[in-house]
Amino acid sequence: LDGMILSLDGRVAHRLQLDAPVDDAVALGETVGAQLLEMAGGRGFLA
Repeated sequence: LDGMILSLDGRVAHRLQLDAPVDDAVALGETVGAQLLEMAGGRGFLA
């Protein structure tokens, strides 16, 4: 899974790539999302 979040103006980006077996797809998505938010400093980054 290749996930990325960007600031509203596009100046700041956080990207994460992780692999997992197909059976772990839901957990993988949750992990990538949580780690991206942590990298960005929390949900405030998305506001």
